[in-house]
Parts: sequence; C-alpha cells; structure tokens
Amino acid sequence: MSEDLLDIIGKMSYDELKTVERDLSMGIPLMKSLVTNRMQELETSGKSCAVCGGNLGGKDNVFTLVFGPAGLKRKASFCAIDCLGYFIDRLKEIRRRSKEGMRLAIKNS
Repeated sequence: MSEDLLDIIGKMSYDELKTVERDLSMGIPLMKSLVTNRMQELETSGKSCAVCGGNLGGKDNVFTLVFGPAGLKRKASFCAIDCLGYFIDRLKEIRRRSKEGMRLAIKNS
C-alpha cells in the first residue's frame, strides 16, 4: 500500500499537496470524508435491500440497522425508510410473539 500512496502523492500538484498538508495539520477532515465516502460505496456495492431485495449499489440514501444481542450483532441495509420501517415492525412482532410464548410456558408450568 505504501508504494501506491507514494505514486498518488507523486502525481499530485503543488496546490493539491498544500490542501493535504492543511488537512493533516487540522485533523484531516478532507481525508476522513474521502475515506468514509469510499467505505460507504464499498459497503453497498453488490448488496441488496433486506426487505424488497432492491440493489443498493450506487444509491446515496442507504439505511443500515445494526441489531441483535451483544454477542451476536447483525447488520441489515435498506433502500428506503419504508423498508426499514417494515423490517422494524416485523422485529417488534417477533419479540411480542416471543414474550407471549414465554408467558404461556410459565403459566402452564
């Protein structure tokens, strides 16, 4: 990776290098933004919505939900707020049914 970075720096103009130098001295806001955006692109490429199955690649507004118990976290991505809402409603229903099942089991004991 260091050779790639050296190649990139070698191809930069003086003005671009000054921008990078300024960002480095200020805590790297531009670099952080570039890296964050690229990571988001990579996270959504080839993925689909957990509810409708729509392709998430190239979309700007992708919603991601991290859920589950501490030792078993899961991650689901959604193409729109309505798909996210539908997923959360189903999670609530599963939880409600689970609680009802536990109450019946305790009551029948």
